[in-house]
Amino acid sequence: MTNLRVRVPTSVSPTQCGFSDDAVIRVDADGRLADVAPYDGRAVAEDLRTPRRLPGFAAPHVHYPQTRVIGRASGPLLSWLEGVVFPEEARFKLDAHAEEVAELFCDHLARAGTTLSFVYSSVHPSACDILFRVLEARGMRAIAGPVLMDRDCPT
Repeated sequence: MTNLRVRVPTSVSPTQCGFSDDAVIRVDADGRLADVAPYDGRAVAEDLRTPRRLPGFAAPHVHYPQTRVIGRASGPLLSWLEGVVFPEEARFKLDAHAEEVAELFCDHLARAGTTLSFVYSSVHPSACDILFRVLEARGMRAIAGPVLMDRDCPT
């Protein structure tokens, strides 16, 4: 076992998290996390409480119109698309909806440390334009475009 002194997020409730400035993590011989606990003065192999810099993360395949239906996948693909994804994507013909979701989508990317993403937008051209405006306003980098569907898709 290796003990490391760290700053870590802590669970406050199922919908909130907190932060501990001084904790210890135990890593087992296979390199797996074994335990996280408040620091109690024990010897540690390394003090990692000073901030570390990480490279930005790239999201190589994300669907902006699916932002609000994350976690709702179930059953066969086509049934899920027809019952969940396409009804949500049809709402992107409304610019107000597209803008609201674009803001939320970018919030999620930023929160995850994503600095570059490859994004499928909606079949609706204005929704894609809105996404580009929100990305640009936030200084976020993305390669994006409308999803290419022309049969059995939302209009």
